[in-house]
Amino acid sequence: MSPRPSHPRGLARFVGPLEARVLERLWQNHPATAKEVWLDIKGKYPLAYTTILTILMRLKAKGLLTAGKRRQALLFSPTSDRATFIHQRLQTFLAELADDFPDDFTTITKDLRGSRRERA
Repeated sequence: MSPRPSHPRGLARFVGPLEARVLERLWQNHPATAKEVWLDIKGKYPLAYTTILTILMRLKAKGLLTAGKRRQALLFSPTSDRATFIHQRLQTFLAELADDFPDDFTTITKDLRGSRRERA
């Protein structure tokens, strides 16, 4: 098993690593039942069905998934596409940085604008 990175990467910056894997799976092919998600993921990640079900219910509680019914099974779908999810998370993150470090944020955004002009 590889060591855990000190800082989360990719989607795991915004949700847990298992939640990120489940979201990626649902963005690729939705709606899906917990069993369908589990069957797709278990080959790469040896997780119990109940673990996947718990992750799906947590993502639903966070407002990231909706759940409808197909006969007796719940069908899960993302509430937004991947690009919208990342855009919203980045907007929130940047707004929080601007609030916490207003002077530094202003300096950095000026530097970024200058470097973009130099590349153009």
